[in-house]
Amino acid sequence: MIVEKVVGINCLQYLMSKTNLSYETIKIVSLHGRDKSILGAVSYSPCTFILKRGQHKGHTICQSLVEAGLGQVMVTIGENLSLEDERIIAGTAEDLSKFIFSDLTVLLIENPQYVNKDINFNDEDFKRDSVAITKENIRLITLGKLQIKPKDIIWDIGTGTGSMAIEMAKSL
Repeated sequence: MIVEKVVGINCLQYLMSKTNLSYETIKIVSLHGRDKSILGAVSYSPCTFILKRGQHKGHTICQSLVEAGLGQVMVTIGENLSLEDERIIAGTAEDLSKFIFSDLTVLLIENPQYVNKDINFNDEDFKRDSVAITKENIRLITLGKLQIKPKDIIWDIGTGTGSMAIEMAKSL
């Protein structure tokens, strides 16, 4: 038996080469056989690559972005990459939500307005009128002591401005 090794490129490399985009800052999310939301990745990353299959269609992903208030993000959709009927389309999520895409589709979502979760909020970032706020240094010390992990369930009871809840959510 003779085994022949054939080396190819993956769909991320292929799409990046076709669009002349760089992929140093890309967050890669696979929806292959998974039912999960991409909203966190898109909200907290400047660039998100979505590998999808099944019920997750390119247009339904774009529709979910629009429904979440992210209709302005730029999306590049690669459909049937390297095949005869290859199609690469770029536009806002809102624009591309009006198209229909096949199952063999990957998405590159660029969000210049992403939230950098590594930057701490200042007290001035919270609108509070006369409501007391947990001060920035207390929030940071508390977060450090809590050592929150992604699977932890946290309840913030008595939230005034929500500053602690926001900092905890951002830390995940």
